[in-house]
Amino acid sequence: TFHSNTKAIFMPGRIINDMSSMSDSPLVTGLAHLCGIAAPIVSFTVVLSPISTLRKVANEKKTGNLPLLPYTSMISNGFVWIIYGLLKSERKIWVTNVPGVILGCYYAYEYRKYCPRNAANLPGTFSQHVNAIFFIAIFTLLAAFGLSREAAASLVGMEGGVFC
Repeated sequence: TFHSNTKAIFMPGRIINDMSSMSDSPLVTGLAHLCGIAAPIVSFTVVLSPISTLRKVANEKKTGNLPLLPYTSMISNGFVWIIYGLLKSERKIWVTNVPGVILGCYYAYEYRKYCPRNAANLPGTFSQHVNAIFFIAIFTLLAAFGLSREAAASLVGMEGGVFC
């Protein structure tokens, strides 16, 4: 019999009275381990995906109507998660985001080579994208160095969640 103050979680075929018993489950433990292995691989695959698009841009020597935003977002988002991972001392977080920042910079550089100087369909302009990256980086670093480690990790984690 359940009392009104009992926390119950309903799962197919059973009732769990406490979330802590779920974390001891071999299924949950196994899935968490699998995600820990798969996430870095999937992350790296995602940051490699623009290569074919940029090859086409280089071959045609024009960007057409392609936006710059995916590449600058990759830089900003990766930077935020690197700082978050460092604040939380979570190597799996910051290490897996380093390739995104590096490749995002490379992709933006390659994009810029073939983008008309006066293009405003990126959305915005190239310099606006650069300014946004610097603003995000400065905000993130001010939080990281100006707040307690715990408060900074919380704020930077929320910032990263907004960008995702």
